[in-house]
Amino acid sequence: MVEKLDEAVSARTFRDYVDNLGRYGDNLALTSRTFLKVQRLTHRQLRDATFQVAHHLRSIGVERGDRVMVVAPNGPEWVELLLGTLVVGAILVPVDAASSVDRVRRFVQETSPRVLFASRTLRLDDVEFETYYLDDLEQMVANQPTRAPDLALDPSMPAVIVFTSGTTADPKGVVLSHENILSNVDGILERIDVGEDWRFLSVLPLSHMYEMSASLASLSCGASIFYVPRVTPRAITEALNDYGINTILAIPQLLTIMLERIDQAVEEQGKTKLFSVMSRLADLLPFALRRFLFFQVHAQLGGHLRLVVTGGAPIPLEFVWFRGTDSPRPRLSSRATASMIDDSTPRAAPWRTSNYESAQTVRSRPRRRASSVVTGRTRRPLGPPSPTTAGSALVTWASSTTGGCT
Repeated sequence: MVEKLDEAVSARTFRDYVDNLGRYGDNLALTSRTFLKVQRLTHRQLRDATFQVAHHLRSIGVERGDRVMVVAPNGPEWVELLLGTLVVGAILVPVDAASSVDRVRRFVQETSPRVLFASRTLRLDDVEFETYYLDDLEQMVANQPTRAPDLALDPSMPAVIVFTSGTTADPKGVVLSHENILSNVDGILERIDVGEDWRFLSVLPLSHMYEMSASLASLSCGASIFYVPRVTPRAITEALNDYGINTILAIPQLLTIMLERIDQAVEEQGKTKLFSVMSRLADLLPFALRRFLFFQVHAQLGGHLRLVVTGGAPIPLEFVWFRGTDSPRPRLSSRATASMIDDSTPRAAPWRTSNYESAQTVRSRPRRRASSVVTGRTRRPLGPPSPTTAGSALVTWASSTTGGCT
């Protein structure tokens, strides 16, 4: 019986994911502010907008297996396009908004997208391809129905083509399936108990799986995501204070900038020696008391920040150190801020819970752990012959027997 339930729960796609968004109703999902315009979407509105985008894509000729490219900064429209593309059975090709025109043109040649969505702020006139402005997405889909399209999806269907270069080579496209991505999200939720009160600040490109996976994980639990018009120290500081941000997904470079600004402020106030003493003292205190000791620093960061997740590169040793050799996991301490992921009981992603079993049943059942390493990289047909499948070495299929992906 458990085996049958596990199979039923595992065979899920982004149609199930989007349907799950509605369960959080009027919970705030996405917020962006550009100049004087503030855009907010609840989880129910995001679900409805996703279905509208899916119907719009079909109306302009996008079919199952077609590629849809997006070149734009983070924002609610980006997420709507991502989910709408996957719900319609098409494949999203996300490209970093900082990419050069030559690189975008090259990606277009390699993936043969049906359409391209771009931001008005980017100059992509030389790409010479049918382009829609992502900024106008809300107007484009306004008259589309909010019901789900009647399309069958399969977990093994390709979902995105992510261009990644590793550390030495030119970017190559890696194909990830619905199951690949949802396995990543499920893995996050097994280790981190994301709650509806979590407020994430999005500062890394959604075109990277690191940010995309974390965003999908947070939305699936009813949490909120906030976007900044420009990723600058000032914009981040304002967002931390204005939105009551309690979680940030970062890279070591961003943490370095934040700590450098703290050091700069301490030096300007003539408290360098005092801060040094407090830092050494903090290493002997539990986390709750460290927050009290550095309450002024936390106040400058909005007063609500409780978790910073870092990845993508090694964290510099000059501003972190390990302690607690007798603990089951080393605690990472960073001067005025410190956190530790709790090894709590693994939990199941909400969309993987069937209607006839409780969340507790899912938590107690043995779960299949997805591999964190891609076990195969081979070309697989994505649809009609195109440069993507006709001998191109730039787009490869990322496969794993457990559905995991890097």
